[in-house]
Amino acid sequence: MNRNTALLIHFNDLRLTDHRVLAEAISLSDVVYTLVVIDPETALESAFGIAKMSPRRLGWYLNAVKDLRESYRAIGGDLIVRLGKAEDVVKDMISA
Repeated sequence: MNRNTALLIHFNDLRLTDHRVLAEAISLSDVVYTLVVIDPETALESAFGIAKMSPRRLGWYLNAVKDLRESYRAIGGDLIVRLGKAEDVVKDMISA
């Protein structure tokens, strides 16, 4: 029986435990791709040219993404990390 392929995009919820959407995707799909998109324009600048993330906050966020990837790898999965606008990255992944 062929079910579905799911794409889970981690925005702010950078964890595996107690993640209802991830659990649902795993239960309903044969394959689950997990993704974090880092948009430099959104993360680093606001409309007024002021940094949204301080260097310290950006460092924390990147370490959290690294930890999430390591958590996925520890259970036999992986985390796709891409740089760019989320809508462009997702569109490219779907069309590939």
